Amino acid sequence: MASRSETRRKENARRAANSTVLPKSDESVSTVIDDEQASSDQAVIVKNPVAKSKQDAKEAIDKAKSQGQAAGSMQMLRYPSNIGQDNIEQPHNVTFRIKVRENSTAGKAFVKNNKDVEYDNNSNGRLTNEEGKNLITLGAGVAGAVVGNRLAKLATGGGNNSLVKGAFGLAGAGGGFAAGQALGEKAGNMLASNRVVKTNTSITLHIPTSPSVKYGAQWQEADIGALTGILARSGGDLSSLLDTAMTGEAAEFMGRTLAGLSDIPKALGADINVSGALQAASGKVPNPNKEQLFKSMNFRQFAFDYKFAPRNAAENDAVHKIIAEFKKNMHSERSTEGFFLIYPSEFDIEFNYNSSRNKWLHRIKSCALVDLSIVYGSGGTFTTIAGTEGAPSEITMQMVFKELEVLNKDAAEQGF
Repeated sequence: MASRSETRRKENARRAANSTVLPKSDESVSTVIDDEQASSDQAVIVKNPVAKSKQDAKEAIDKAKSQGQAAGSMQMLRYPSNIGQDNIEQPHNVTFRIKVRENSTAGKAFVKNNKDVEYDNNSNGRLTNEEGKNLITLGAGVAGAVVGNRLAKLATGGGNNSLVKGAFGLAGAGGGFAAGQALGEKAGNMLASNRVVKTNTSITLHIPTSPSVKYGAQWQEADIGALTGILARSGGDLSSLLDTAMTGEAAEFMGRTLAGLSDIPKALGADINVSGALQAASGKVPNPNKEQLFKSMNFRQFAFDYKFAPRNAAENDAVHKIIAEFKKNMHSERSTEGFFLIYPSEFDIEFNYNSSRNKWLHRIKSCALVDLSIVYGSGGTFTTIAGTEGAPSEITMQMVFKELEVLNKDAAEQGF
């Protein structure tokens, strides 16, 4: 029989297990290891997500520094803590890799502090920085030509000599184009780089619901018209057109069309509807020859809904870091002098089976986070974790991402 002290010890252990206080954990949910010698907003990353001791952390920091990895340049966040690590119980996960603009604060710091910087390619046909410079130069030149032409004509006064005005206008347009192009080239050279930098920051989460994808195409209804059919059957020459228009139903259609020109609306003092009368008499209406005209493919959207319920202090910390990263990277940034807003970050999203891409699911092009909703608490009740000074016990996060590229057949064949 167990002693009274042994029974009491077991009871205390049971109560501690059911407590709402988060247990401390030495396991790091994110792979960020803080360096005591670094500033408070700096950290370096190790490939092993678990630092078992301070000595392990120090060795990881020294290794990262020796490889030229700057503090704060790399961050890998996970929830739950064992996701994406060949976890037998939860092998499916999705990774969000963050990409920033080269001219943003984060982009400049990343480029400065890393030896090997990888830029996102422009295979999706989006406008490059160099193309933007060309547009500014050419557009300013054309605008300068228009202004120069106008000013030169005004300088000739009110004379009626069109030859003189034309000569002055041509000269003014040439000078204006040159001046505008020079100004545009200067402005183009000042155009900040728009390249996208692939950072080492990633967030790996479980797959909350069944992955789904929706493809959409825009087709627009258009009336080609019966007359278009007559023109198409004419063979392309005038004589054939006249022959076609004077025979069969084509002749009837042309006659009814001409007769319809005599329609007089009530607004003009009469109510003569010849077209309507002909339709009623014949029981026929002109064939509109409707067609569907293709416009474009739709941008795809992807929704992810998460409910976080941290099991320990490390997971609680990771959840708030994850939310902060998504929130920060969906927002724009003011330029140095405040004249412009720098585009928000982009995301590469990938479905994985353990640590490898799941080849059976659809791939996703670069995305922007367009909608983020966060609810603290559960079921309309705000509950917190004891001993944390108010940390929510449950957090719901809903995100909507929109692809930045319209897909084509080649992309579909590649698994997107």
